[in-house]
Amino acid sequence: MAALKGYVGAFYVCSDIGKYSDIVDEAVGTGTGAQTRFPLDQFAVSINDITVKVSDVTQRQWTDYTVTPKGSINFTTAPTLDYAVVASYKHFPVSDMVQTGGFYSWSVDVTVDELDSTVFATNGWRTKVRGLQSWSGTAERHWLDDSFLQLMKGVASDLTFVRFYMDETNSDYLAGWAYLTGISTTVGVDGLADEVLTFTGTGMLGQDAD
Repeated sequence: MAALKGYVGAFYVCSDIGKYSDIVDEAVGTGTGAQTRFPLDQFAVSINDITVKVSDVTQRQWTDYTVTPKGSINFTTAPTLDYAVVASYKHFPVSDMVQTGGFYSWSVDVTVDELDSTVFATNGWRTKVRGLQSWSGTAERHWLDDSFLQLMKGVASDLTFVRFYMDETNSDYLAGWAYLTGISTTVGVDGLADEVLTFTGTGMLGQDAD
């Protein structure tokens, strides 16, 4: 398990959750034989609605490549020299993404399932193999508006786009799609209320810088 921590972050939702923009046959780049990361022109990419081709051959997501919510294609094997990389995908337009909450003192846990692979030949020793990855986190609420609180009720969409800022310039951040799973309020003896947000990620957590 990897634990990541930071100071501030923000939640975003789309003003019209059904209003995707379609990008068709974006010329992402050309293979060099060494480059594995190819940034897309847009962010807030739907990881469920993307097709990537290398030299007109469709690639398999999660096997040949992964795509971060921030909008970068990461290939398992670098595309061959001079092979064209083309992508078609859906994303939420920046103009329709609305910040609906802010938080601080965030913590994100990235975990990997352990799968038992023990067989008779291991002579009594238990063996493990790597399974599925997942991420979840907590943060202290700074502010939330009514549209964000509607996510708890399943209004419009359960998903929100989350940014976890890594530096003071806010240029480097983790990003991912997540479900808000809880808001816990505690009032101390000093009369101040502390509210802790909990959320569960879906898909991968993008760690590439802008």
